[in-house]
Amino acid sequence: MENLTYGWEGPNPLAVEVTKPIDHVSIYFDEHGRPMDITLWRTDGSGLTVFSEMHDIAERMEIGVLRFEQSKSLSGSRVTLPIAPEFRQRVDAFKLSVHESGVKAESGILLRAKGGSEITIVAAAMPCFIAIKGVVEQPHIFEPEYPMEKYERLPIRIGES
Repeated sequence: MENLTYGWEGPNPLAVEVTKPIDHVSIYFDEHGRPMDITLWRTDGSGLTVFSEMHDIAERMEIGVLRFEQSKSLSGSRVTLPIAPEFRQRVDAFKLSVHESGVKAESGILLRAKGGSEITIVAAAMPCFIAIKGVVEQPHIFEPEYPMEKYERLPIRIGES
């Protein structure tokens, strides 16, 4: 089975980055209100931008895999939104993977605050977009590529590869 893993090239392990406390988020929407990326702004002022990249897995079939990049400032036209204050502590993170046509793809992430609030980010049904749950309710914000029950959920732990 082929594994398509998260895209990440930062200096720290991704497990360290995705579990940092989050202060607020900013989302880049297209003209129809579909999210293209989200930046998780941490309490230390740094940002982690999450978006989807498409990978061909079979003839006329592709799958979205999340990519993460460090951010230092807002760029482009973004909507900045508050999130639950309980995210301002270290969060638990879960890798969301799907199995399709002999491929395992890391297509989503779930972030859980200590009080139980969750933010889910997965590749969207529309190529190169993401689906976001747990930040704001509006049309087209959460249209995942696959039904949520199809995703395998695994904890992301610091120190594990």
